[in-house]
Amino acid sequence: MKPGTETKKIVSYLPEKTYFAEWMGISQAIDFYADFYEDFSREKAYDMLKRINLDPKHKLKALSKGDKDKVQLILTMSRSARLYLLDEPISGVDPATRDYILETIISNYSDNAAVLIATHLISDVEKFLDDVIFINKGQIVLTSTADRIREEKGKSVDCLLAEEGYSMFSLPVKPSQHIISRLLVWLMWIYLCYIIVFSSIFFITYLKIYSLNEIYALLYSYFGEDLSRMLNMFIFVATIGAIIYFTNNILAFYTAISIGHLSNKYRFIISVGTYIGISITRLSRI
Repeated sequence: MKPGTETKKIVSYLPEKTYFAEWMGISQAIDFYADFYEDFSREKAYDMLKRINLDPKHKLKALSKGDKDKVQLILTMSRSARLYLLDEPISGVDPATRDYILETIISNYSDNAAVLIATHLISDVEKFLDDVIFINKGQIVLTSTADRIREEKGKSVDCLLAEEGYSMFSLPVKPSQHIISRLLVWLMWIYLCYIIVFSSIFFITYLKIYSLNEIYALLYSYFGEDLSRMLNMFIFVATIGAIIYFTNNILAFYTAISIGHLSNKYRFIISVGTYIGISITRLSRI
């Protein structure tokens, strides 16, 4: 079904910004909604206004931002829609208003309806969530149920976004790229261990605790003439070198892609140019 008259009959939409004219009164806004939507309930709207002590005769321009948000929410939730689309309903309001908005959403939507909330304030709405969708630049990067995330990840939805949000949103966000980013973290730990080991050898020799000949003698006394052990040592060192080389290339690749994503029009050209520049810089330092 394409967006149009038929979808407007079953979808109740709350935009992020105020869309009513400032000269309108609250009662005029209610009349406006009642004229447009057959499923709108005046009784429900006036009842919710009464509960928060808002006079329907007040003009919208005389209301605070929090009260304007409450009025818009009341109008949205006074419909018997099949789908409620709420765009950032709790952003930019005080905690008391936020609690009221959430309570109004939960207690006033139809039993056979679904509520879709777009928000960055996950901690405030998480206890009400059934399903979760993470979207970045129009692409879905994660879809799951809230309970499944808690069971499989061992953390809340809010913690998942806080701890893994960088790898999920700052870098390219395809699943395969997310796996690569996790592998990159593992490789960086190996690289750090490599730096620590060889830095330790350097400082030991620099501080003259052991000379290089003494270190060699210690290693030779352990390995002796056992060629298999020496071969394993060689393989280990070669593997470390390969991992370092692979890590450097992955870092260069992701750096180039991240810089390229700063531009929408010339993303590919900037990414390739950045990667070539990084490669030339690395070769010039050899």
